[in-house]
Amino acid sequence: EKPNPKLLNYCGYKCPDDCKMYLAGQSNNEALKIEAYTMWRLEEKYEVKYSPEIVFCEKCKSTDDPKSLLLTNCTVRKCAIEKGFDCCIECNDLKTCNKEIWTTFPQFKEEVLKMQAAYQS
Repeated sequence: EKPNPKLLNYCGYKCPDDCKMYLAGQSNNEALKIEAYTMWRLEEKYEVKYSPEIVFCEKCKSTDDPKSLLLTNCTVRKCAIEKGFDCCIECNDLKTCNKEIWTTFPQFKEEVLKMQAAYQS
């Protein structure tokens, strides 16, 4: 089945309905925010101490100016927007792209490359 870039996040991921980061932000639940912050290793990744004002998710394709730590630091999101793509599967440079998400999660990149092949066929 041919993937629809508009239904995917910029990186190709489709967030689950029970995403802790998103639910924490929607409910403004402090305990859930701390749990998501720890689970996603945000201090280690971004060298930022916990703050409830930045630990939440606005959903990747939000049209508002991003305020969350995740969206303001996502290099894939920024690149896709600059190139005018709905998803990285539309990019001919995906195979050689070495953005942090791809180097951190090489198996995910392989899945996205498979999606790209299906999309381009």
